[in-house]
Amino acid sequence: MTRTGVSVLAVLALVVGALTLPAAAHADVGLEVGPNPVPVDGTLEVSGTGCAALAEVELYFWQTSGGPYIYEYTTADADGDFVFSLALAERWPHGVQIGVSAGCGGSTIIKFVDTEQPPEIVVSVSFTRSVQRYGRSERATVSFEPSTTLGFVSLAVDGKALTATPRADAGWGDPVDYALPANLRVGKRTLVAAFRPSAPGAAPVTKTVGYTVKKAVPRVSVGLSKKRVRAGAKAKATVRVTATGIPRPGGKVAIKRGKTTVKTVTLRSAHRGKVVVTLPAVRKAGEYRISASYLGSSTIEKKRSSAKSLRVVRR
Repeated sequence: MTRTGVSVLAVLALVVGALTLPAAAHADVGLEVGPNPVPVDGTLEVSGTGCAALAEVELYFWQTSGGPYIYEYTTADADGDFVFSLALAERWPHGVQIGVSAGCGGSTIIKFVDTEQPPEIVVSVSFTRSVQRYGRSERATVSFEPSTTLGFVSLAVDGKALTATPRADAGWGDPVDYALPANLRVGKRTLVAAFRPSAPGAAPVTKTVGYTVKKAVPRVSVGLSKKRVRAGAKAKATVRVTATGIPRPGGKVAIKRGKTTVKTVTLRSAHRGKVVVTLPAVRKAGEYRISASYLGSSTIEKKRSSAKSLRVVRR
């Protein structure tokens, strides 16, 4: 996952351009920074020597991998010594290197400290719906704690990596969203979320979860070309089968007169979910209920339409 912040080149440019000062006659600055490592919510203590009495000291703090930076000033005492405390307040994440530079008229000196690694990283996965229907895309969200850990998030379904869907206002530490493909195979799927800390040598943390994809629920309807026909005449029935995200459903459709199947047709891709069937003639007068039963497919559940009335009258 991409983290926003100041680039390494930009940081180096600022350090070199803004903090390298002409050499002075007095000794270089001596600099001590601690603790190392420092808690992300701790305080960084800076002390130094070698400045002119009461000289202004320029202090610069930055994340070496790119990120927030701070520019501060303090004043040396009569002996040329100085101290400064910076409360981090989770300004920088776990496991990153922080550069600290100080200058007071001589050459600038730089020291580095690391922020502490978290004792444990916990990765979790949540879903917009606990079950996905074939043809519909749902959202999976990967989050991690502590969120003040810099690293990279990934999510794979059955071994295939997914591409994250960026949030407009996302920052480092925020959960990461993924659109689950609408054409995931029906059945039990395996999702593996991973968080890889950016700190050198830090081991990745994974979370494996199961996810179920069920068949799509279709909408089935039947329409008649005529509501009334003479005995021995034929009517036509138009059957429509639709399912969200499946523009060309396939499978068999059984046309029923009452409880009796009078004709079975195959719904093919070219039909685009619509097929016209000529019904067998009925020679006995009366009122008949015509319905269509979609028998399902590998991705769509079976379903029966509501019935329409067909009145057969004597010649």
